[in-house]
Parts: sequence; C-alpha cells; structure tokens
Amino acid sequence: MPRAREALNARLCYHFCSLPASWVRGPWGKTKMTRTKETGNRPVATGKTGDRTRQDSRKNLIRLSLALLTVLAVWLLWPTTPERPQSSPAPMVAELIEEETGPAEPDSETLALGTARNDDAAAAYEARSRYPSTTRRLSDDSFDLLNPGARYETRQRIPNSLDKPDPNWSVLFTADRYFLTGEESAKITLKLWHGDDPIELGRVEMTAEALTENGSTRSRRLEVVQIEEGVQALLAPNQIWPELAGALRVTAQFEADELMRQSGTLDFHFTGSKRIPAQFTGSIDDRIIAGNLAFDLGLDVRAPGRYRIEGNLFDVSGKPFGWARFDGRLDKGKQSAMLVYDGLLFHDAEAQGPYLLTQIRGRRLMPESRVGSEWIPELGKDYLTQSDYQLMDFRDTVWISPRRLKLMEMMEDARRRGVPH
Repeated sequence: MPRAREALNARLCYHFCSLPASWVRGPWGKTKMTRTKETGNRPVATGKTGDRTRQDSRKNLIRLSLALLTVLAVWLLWPTTPERPQSSPAPMVAELIEEETGPAEPDSETLALGTARNDDAAAAYEARSRYPSTTRRLSDDSFDLLNPGARYETRQRIPNSLDKPDPNWSVLFTADRYFLTGEESAKITLKLWHGDDPIELGRVEMTAEALTENGSTRSRRLEVVQIEEGVQALLAPNQIWPELAGALRVTAQFEADELMRQSGTLDFHFTGSKRIPAQFTGSIDDRIIAGNLAFDLGLDVRAPGRYRIEGNLFDVSGKPFGWARFDGRLDKGKQSAMLVYDGLLFHDAEAQGPYLLTQIRGRRLMPESRVGSEWIPELGKDYLTQSDYQLMDFRDTVWISPRRLKLMEMMEDARRRGVPH
C-alpha cells in the first residue's frame, strides 16, 4: 500500500510539473513573465497570439483536469485497513452518549425525598406568608422583636501567653443596651475569670470613639470604676457629642497578673439630641379597618424623610402575639403613622382583648449615609385598646398577593415534578 501511494504521488507530480508555465496566465491581452522550455525567463506574449496558442492552452487544461480527477478517484476508492487501536473505544463512546442525552430518570426514593422537601418548603412558606410583610406573629421565643436593642455578648476565651497558652482564661465585655438616643446612657462592664474563679483586673482603659458623617473620628476617655467581680464605665455620648449620629465604638485595654495585655471592642448606635428626627406625641387611637386592628400614632416630625415605626401587641393575659410596622414617608410637622395588625393574627393566636400596644419605637431611615438611621426616643408608655373587640370583629382569611400566588404555584409545580428544593 505505501508503494502504490508513492507511485500515485509521483505520477501526480509528473503531470503537474511537466506542464508549461504559460498555462497560468493573467488577463487576456496582457504580457507577464512566464517560464517555458522554449523561452526561458523572458517576456512572451500571452494574449492575442493566434488560434494555435489558445488551442494548446485549452488542451493543457483539459489534460490537467483529467489527471487530477483520476488521481482523486483512485485515492478515495483504494481499499485501506484502519490501524488497530490498543483498546476498543466503542463501549466508552456509548456510555458518554448516554450521559449527554440527559440524567437518568430518578428512582422512587429520590422522587419521594424531593416531594417531601418541597412539601416542607411549601408548608413553611405558606405559614410565613399568611400575613402581609408589615405584620408578624409573635411568641415568647421572638427574642429580637420583644427585646429591641438587646446585646448578645458572652464569655470569650482569651490567650494568656503566646508561649504557654492556658485555655482557662475568659472574659465578658458587654453593655446593657445597643441603641443610645438623646440623653440615654449605657453601662459597660468588664469581667475576667480563670476557670470559674473571678480574677481581679489590673490596669483598665476604655475609650469611646464616634464616627462622623465625613469619615473622621472623635474620641474620649471613659472613667472606669471597680465593681464586684470586675469594672464598669458609664457611656453617655450626648454629653460629649449631641450633634452626632451613627456608629460608636468603645475599646477596652486591660491586664492582670499572669495575663498578657488584652483588648476588646463594643459597638453601639448613637443619635444625639440635636439629631433626633421626630418625637412621639403620645396621641394614640385604635379602630377596625377591613377586619384588621389599626393604631394611629401621633408624631411631631422635625426632619422629613422615610420612617419606620414598630410596636408589639399583647393579649389580655399578657402574652405577646403580634408585631406590626409602618414604613413610609413623613413630612415635617404634626403627622400620624398607622400600625395595622392583620385580623388573622387574632384568630391564629386566639387572642382575647383588651389588647396592649407596647414597645413603640421608630427611626428615620438614611441608607445612603454613614449614619444609617436616626432614632426616635421611645414613647415610654403602653396603650390599652379602648373598644371591647371580639374575635368575630377580625377577618379570618389568609392574606393573598400576586407574588404569594406565583410562588405557591412554582412550589406546587416543583413538588409534582419531584424536584428537590
């Protein structure tokens, strides 16, 4: 086989190379440098040189075409034996084709698991979306909403030495509140233990640092006093920076016997008295609107903008069951913000009246600034509904929105198809 191919290549080369160079010509009537056996490398006429010249050229072209067609036909029709591969790829190719055509049908266990997951997700979403986004069901476990501004610091382990670390050292650095508005102050405490034994602190320094809107900082050293099992400092930023609002940080540096120097930080949010955007007037009214319980809260607005007002609702037994918020714009002057508690809340919680509105708080939202928000001083008093409401006064239907319907349809479709969620 290789010899036959070499013979064909040689014949092809002979036919191609033996043709006179004048068969490759330019436009008619032009003269170009060509090479032939008779003329060598010199100009010859390739245009109108007579009928014989044109006939010879045509014959040469026909001969070349026939030679090329013959060689091509022999090359394509010549029997060949493919090289034997080291291993047959056929099974591997078949497996790849099966994988590319799509995943295999899920078995019954997979379908059941996917359906169960989607059932759980759909049930959880349905339970969470029974009310509008401005209303939420409360329970004794709703710690964040029942304790706004609470802190979460716990005892933390600290290294006593880089060379011989002792894991028994721990510290608690915390305060009694996070938000500070106007004249409000926070008590900051620092306690140290080795195991379960309280350790007397040595030198302790605490510094308060406030961040201004232009990014600069202001700092002030705090007075630290000894208390039982630790030290304490009083943070009253309004006495220092009444014109500021935003983030505030307290840094503590301390040491003790057999303990390397330590440091820690606490973050706060502060609204100075000169930055308070509004005040609750204390005026509150309650009424039924479309089967929901609504409260109108009076405010004296100093700085117009977008506000968020919140409040918690308790039943006659003192059990929390509802939270609601107002989220909207308030203009300067005497204004009213409405808290609306969805009627279904009262049926779900089987809440009996009269109802107590408490923990009323609010803030002016400023997401585009470093401040983030300016807080309104809490109302400081509770409000008991004046009317004798009954459960039948409140609507008992699930709140419906186009978005909720669409999501429920998507979850139901996923459940039918057994798609894991």
